[in-house]
Amino acid sequence: MPMCTTGAGPAAALLGSSGPTVLLNAAYLTDTILNDVAAPAGNLDALSSWAMATGGTFTKALAVAAGASGVDGPFYVTASGVHTGGVNVALTCATPVVIPADTDCVIYVKAKLSLSPTFYAFGSSTVAGNRIAVQGDGDAGVEITFGGTNQVSVYYGTHAAGVYLYRFRRSGSSWYIARTGDAEQSATVSGTATAAISLDTLLGHRTGGTLDTYSATGEYLQKAYIFHGSSTPDTAYEIANGGTL
Repeated sequence: MPMCTTGAGPAAALLGSSGPTVLLNAAYLTDTILNDVAAPAGNLDALSSWAMATGGTFTKALAVAAGASGVDGPFYVTASGVHTGGVNVALTCATPVVIPADTDCVIYVKAKLSLSPTFYAFGSSTVAGNRIAVQGDGDAGVEITFGGTNQVSVYYGTHAAGVYLYRFRRSGSSWYIARTGDAEQSATVSGTATAAISLDTLLGHRTGGTLDTYSATGEYLQKAYIFHGSSTPDTAYEIANGGTL
């Protein structure tokens, strides 16, 4: 099984040697995503692994070891992305993606969401509550919870089904959140805004003693991009994914 690595990779090089450190760069149409027989994933295949351009390889086996179902894997849909199909499945990486404490950072998540999203783009298999989540019923609350007790969040009064790019940005001790169609706004912060953030699971997270909470059917992860060492948005990335936020 490939081991995970973090740190600068191909995407970091694009930003220049003095730019921020890219921790994760994922894109479902270009990354190496394998099905349950270790072949390139086709439409509606159950998955065994997702090897990202930067950030390591997330596998079904590690998620199962942490508490996810071993019956099915997350599913690949050519037109939509990677999702759970409403089953208790996830993908977990051996080495977490860690944003250091007291460090500016930017997190992008691109997802296809239903009208009533219950979507966990990232989570932790070891720290209860660590997650990046979108939840709601015709509206949506967007949050990052980390360190078990710290949270940054924004509540949107309206939400429609569709593809959204979200940007979470930490600058000093302040957080800002933007999404497709909604300008950036200051996030509500509870706890320590500058704490480290550790994430190792896609589409699920741990709420108790095991990996036990998962994205609902109809919620698809398409792309993710995480860097630290800067709070400046990557406008080129945004333009390539629907337009500047």
